[in-house]
Amino acid sequence: MNCQRGEQYLNHNNYYSSERGIDHGIDPETGSDAWRQDAPRTVNTNAKNSFGQSMNLEDIKRAVESNRFRVTKHALEEARNDQLPLASVFASVLQGEVIERYPDDVPFPSCLILGTTVSQGRIHSVWAYNREFGWAILVTVYRPDPERWFDGRTRRSK
Repeated sequence: MNCQRGEQYLNHNNYYSSERGIDHGIDPETGSDAWRQDAPRTVNTNAKNSFGQSMNLEDIKRAVESNRFRVTKHALEEARNDQLPLASVFASVLQGEVIERYPDDVPFPSCLILGTTVSQGRIHSVWAYNREFGWAILVTVYRPDPERWFDGRTRRSK
């Protein structure tokens, strides 16, 4: 996997893509901009995502390994703020575990992945997945705050 590949395609939209074909924030297969960061992330137990199904970690791993992913502008900013190289984020996903699922997220189901790397420690990343086209979207990434997370896996009581 060439983790640097997507970085050369940084653009002025809300995310970058691992493929030049969606460089301008439009899904080339549907013409939709439904993956845009500025589209609201709705968590509503009555809402149905566009495919009515969840995803699994293997789907996201396959997408990352085959460079079929997008990174939102928000995720890029959070990665920079936490000094997390995207290569480390991708590596953490490949050996990570899903610790929370958001199956009703719209337009695609998403999940929180806890991964660990030797150089960066624990990393949380939220990924959405478009099952129809096999694309993953990195929504956000951050280092888990020890005051909010016990061992990076379990939320602390407020």
